[in-house]
Amino acid sequence: MINWTITIPGNPVPKGRPRAVRGRIITPQRTRDYEKLVGHYATLKWRREPTKARLFVSLRFYRDNERRADFDNLTKSVLDGLQGIVYVDDSQIKEAHIRVEVDQENPRVEVWVRDFREIADMDDLRMAAAQADWTNCAARK
Repeated sequence: MINWTITIPGNPVPKGRPRAVRGRIITPQRTRDYEKLVGHYATLKWRREPTKARLFVSLRFYRDNERRADFDNLTKSVLDGLQGIVYVDDSQIKEAHIRVEVDQENPRVEVWVRDFREIADMDDLRMAAAQADWTNCAARK
C-alpha cells in the first residue's frame, strides 16, 4: 500500500521550454534547479526503491501571486523531480488531481501519492452507492 505525502516549500516553478543551443536541447537552469529541489525533499522522505506500481497523484500548488502559469507546466516540473525517486517513470501515474491557489504567506506544493488500485476501488464503491441512491430516488417517484 502506498500512501505518501510531502510538502515542498517555496514558490512552485513551472517547467520551462527546452531550448536548442549549438545542436543540443537544454532545459532551462531554473527548471533544473527546481526539479533538483523537489528531488531533494522527496529523497528525505521516500526511504525505499522507486515503486513500479500504478499511481494516483494529487498536487496542490500554492503560489505567491496571481501571475499566469499553466498547471500542466507546474505539474510537469514536480512529476519530473519525483521521477526516479518515488516512481520509476511518470507513465505509472494513471490519475491525477491538480489544484492551483494563491498563498502569499506560504507558497508551496503539497503532493499526495497513492496506489491507483485503492483509489479505483474507492471510485467503484462511490459509483455503486451513487447508483443505489439514484435507483432508490427513481423508485420513490
